[in-house]
Amino acid sequence: MGFSCRLTFFKYPNNAKPCSLAAIPFMRSSPFTVIIAFAIQIFGCVNRGVKPTSGEFVSKVVTDSSSYLRDKRILSARLETLLNENGQSFYSKEYSRGAQVYIDTILYAPSHNQIALFAITKNPTSRQLQPNKHYQWYYDAYCYLGKRDADTFDIRWLSTFSCINYYDSSKVSKRIRKKYFYEFAALKDVDSKPLYGVNLDDKRFWTNRIWKKLF
Repeated sequence: MGFSCRLTFFKYPNNAKPCSLAAIPFMRSSPFTVIIAFAIQIFGCVNRGVKPTSGEFVSKVVTDSSSYLRDKRILSARLETLLNENGQSFYSKEYSRGAQVYIDTILYAPSHNQIALFAITKNPTSRQLQPNKHYQWYYDAYCYLGKRDADTFDIRWLSTFSCINYYDSSKVSKRIRKKYFYEFAALKDVDSKPLYGVNLDDKRFWTNRIWKKLF
């Protein structure tokens, strides 16, 4: 089974919030989903390309290490709960018996009350639909947005892009970053207008309409 990053429309499983675009693992898709994905590619419902963030708009928010580690612990616990409950991006039953999740990156808004994070799962290849016997583990990467809520965070899966079935954690980390730092802003709607117009590393992202969609 090869790795891939997927983009298509689908009905959200479990308690995931609806969004206009969603990433579906190829080997986990139903025939109906595959047909929709194929139609999108043929009729150009979503145009993809590369649009890096201009230097003047690149977000440069930093936080102190103690606050970062505290937030990372809280967010890691939230992700682990979702993983154990097969919630949001972890809806696949492949995520059981040995699956792990960890945070690759956390991005902060200037207020530090909004965050974006990349989460990577580490799962035994024996859990794959078609196990790759040449490797012990495979890695998937997802993006979540979050809002600070007192001492915790309300986090929602930003399902536009997800990268699955990688056998090198560093490669899937680089891939998910490329998707959200270079390609997210290039997405267009059916009328060829910018869908969001900014990447996640853009300081304007924190006021983008995607937040109203997810929250």
